[in-house]
Amino acid sequence: MLDNYSAKKAGVGLQATVIFPDGTVWSGVSGYASHEKKCPLTLDHHLYIGSMTKLYTATLVMEQVENGTIALDDPLSKWIDLPYAEEITVGSESHQWYSQLHGRPLVSCAVVWFSRKAMATR
Repeated sequence: MLDNYSAKKAGVGLQATVIFPDGTVWSGVSGYASHEKKCPLTLDHHLYIGSMTKLYTATLVMEQVENGTIALDDPLSKWIDLPYAEEITVGSESHQWYSQLHGRPLVSCAVVWFSRKAMATR
């Protein structure tokens, strides 16, 4: 599947990993890390996922809300130590910090940290 898609997209580099319910792991690559050098992509290459982290952050946070680990009205200061964290709650501005419209740096990174911390206490 990766080879077919890469071929249709002029050799675009693709990496994929699937973890099956039984714990079996499959990883595959296709395409080039560098078209100019005709350097094939390998699993050792690091790719940037950019804004996809917002999806993961939102999913982790809402999972914790469902589990009762955090509440939508919790201030971020309950979980992270940033100067402006008292001003932002999980629910009131979640649409802003997930979409990075808040104008405040590091919130998405911090939210991933507090999501991990909350998950560790489950």
